[in-house]
Amino acid sequence: MPVKAILVGLIGLTLLIYWPVRQAGFVYEDAVYLEPAQRPLGWAQLLAPRGLTLLSFRVQWLHGGSDPRAHHAVNLFLHLLCGLLVYAISVRILSPPAALLASALFLVHPIQSEPVAYLAGGRAELIAAVGILGTVWALSAPHLTWGLLGVAGVSAVVAVGGKELGVLALPLAALYACWFRPWRWSWRVTGGVLLGLFTFGSLLGGVFQARILGNLYLAMTERGVVAYAALQSVALWQYLAMVVWPVWQTVDHDIELATRGLTLLTLTLTLTLVPLLFWARRRWPVISFGIAWLLLSLAPRFIVRQAEYLNEHQVYVAFMGVWIALAASVQSMTRWLTHRYTVEDPCVESVSPS
Repeated sequence: MPVKAILVGLIGLTLLIYWPVRQAGFVYEDAVYLEPAQRPLGWAQLLAPRGLTLLSFRVQWLHGGSDPRAHHAVNLFLHLLCGLLVYAISVRILSPPAALLASALFLVHPIQSEPVAYLAGGRAELIAAVGILGTVWALSAPHLTWGLLGVAGVSAVVAVGGKELGVLALPLAALYACWFRPWRWSWRVTGGVLLGLFTFGSLLGGVFQARILGNLYLAMTERGVVAYAALQSVALWQYLAMVVWPVWQTVDHDIELATRGLTLLTLTLTLTLVPLLFWARRRWPVISFGIAWLLLSLAPRFIVRQAEYLNEHQVYVAFMGVWIALAASVQSMTRWLTHRYTVEDPCVESVSPS
């Protein structure tokens, strides 16, 4: 079956799965996030991190924004766009069937559903995801052009306009380059790298100035660095367990109820992933890339101590690495079984290479 037909089928399956969302209303903190959109926006709001998210709410409010169905429709459209970008990135490092598997997991797995169904936390995450994935797609092209560099720049701005952690767009693109791209330095590559570093530095400085420095909310935790990272690890491994058994989902969690033994175990497992991915890089490059993507995407949440711990919508982009790693594992296992069957089955005639 052609790849395009399968992608269309995945889109249809995703629409079918999310069909009940059309009946959902505003819940939890939705009213808090939508309230500023009911007033005209100033330049300071638009140019700040999440300005694009606020603008999207404002535009929708001016066109019947009191109807939650329209907001859910936009979230679902952004989710579908992200799923297609996941395929576009994955197919460069995986076979088409494996890339389709990664995209399918991203689109339909329950742990990816919170940004789609939860408007307040979801819209910012989805816009940032479009920007991050667009940046990585543009910069992971086999041959960089000025047009692709322009797409990457616009996508990076979109990422930060969606959410503060959109600044990860360029580091994640650099991660891809470090893992897969055979660098051949030229004036074009040098200019692109310098432009990327300047853009990332400017965005990072703006985000820290606007949202992090002096933000009392981010300082509302008495946990030390190690204790905080340990509790974040509990949340992370709980979500990784949901990959196999997707239960316990909610919009908030009381992670601090975790026992000391569990926090130490999960922190040890998280730290073990770092040397493991470097060890596996040569043998299983795509699998290790998926793990590295997961860790880099979540690194700021382990470093900047906030009053809350990981929620499902906050692992939306990070779990693309999980789906790529799983798809690569299935691809490797399939190839190994095929090779073993071909070699060991006496009924299969060996064919000498031409």
